[in-house]
Amino acid sequence: PVLSAEEAKRLGVELVSFDELLTRADLISIHTPLVPSTKYLFNDAAFAKMKKNALLMNAARGGIVEEAALVRALESKKIRGAALDVFEKEPLAADHPLLKLDNVVLAPHLGASTDEAQERVGVQIAHQIVAYLKHGTIENGVNVPSLSGDAAQKLAPHLEVARRLGRLLAQLAGGAREIRVTAYGELA
Repeated sequence: PVLSAEEAKRLGVELVSFDELLTRADLISIHTPLVPSTKYLFNDAAFAKMKKNALLMNAARGGIVEEAALVRALESKKIRGAALDVFEKEPLAADHPLLKLDNVVLAPHLGASTDEAQERVGVQIAHQIVAYLKHGTIENGVNVPSLSGDAAQKLAPHLEVARRLGRLLAQLAGGAREIRVTAYGELA
């Protein structure tokens, strides 16, 4: 997870593995980008682990939920229901199997399409940029963990080393498809 144990404690949430989440949750609301590791994150195997009364909500990105697997899970009552406003291919075809189910709520993908939502997003981004420039605080980063100003200061020397190593690796490897970094110890 991108959330640190310290931040989770501050927010009063418990960090669990994905498999544990599937077996324990009554409602799963998806809030993750679509990247190779999240493509079809919710598939037949995931639905098989979920509670029979579980509800799934996806307003994040189409493709995180494998729609054919979701249809099978809903038809066989492996899960109780789902609500979606994002789909693998938008808009949904008129004959899409999800449209025939009564235990799913479907809405068109609206995202941040209202003027008010766009303004709020712009203001929020401006505040986040100011926080980063003033304090080094990173909020809602797509490819970096969120860091408080204190954590950013503490990690700054290590992040600089990581940045330089990344540049070196990019020159040496020339087009690596995936790089994994595992951190251990006090700063992890």
